[in-house]
Amino acid sequence: MASQSPFLSTEEVAKLLNVHTKTVAPWIKSGKLPSMKIGREYRIPKEAIEKRVNRITQGPCIIAVANQKGGVAKITLTLNLAAGLALRGKRVLIVDLDPQGGCDVSVGIATDSLNKTVHNVLIDDEVEFTDIYYSNEVWV
Repeated sequence: MASQSPFLSTEEVAKLLNVHTKTVAPWIKSGKLPSMKIGREYRIPKEAIEKRVNRITQGPCIIAVANQKGGVAKITLTLNLAAGLALRGKRVLIVDLDPQGGCDVSVGIATDSLNKTVHNVLIDDEVEFTDIYYSNEVWV
């Protein structure tokens, strides 16, 4: 951390968490971020930020791309985001819930050859996700 003090300013916290400074204030007011008020400024313990940063970097991250309207580049965004993350060494799983299977087609899966889809998993108790899993690791 940049400062020698055991406390950080809201600006330092925003920079470390890669958020706008106006995002930090609601976290403080809601109690999500411990702090103390010194004069007109809040000071946040370094330890609280280090714990939050460590918690963020561990485990899987789930990103959902959704919009009811068609033609808003959901597939384009999803595939480019997945490719970018994969290029950075992240493992990526794309789950396409669109009945038209746009992501599937874009990564080279012939949707007309699929016997079971996510739709079957959601409505049929006897179909498991492992029954429809398809690995295509060559497109990145």
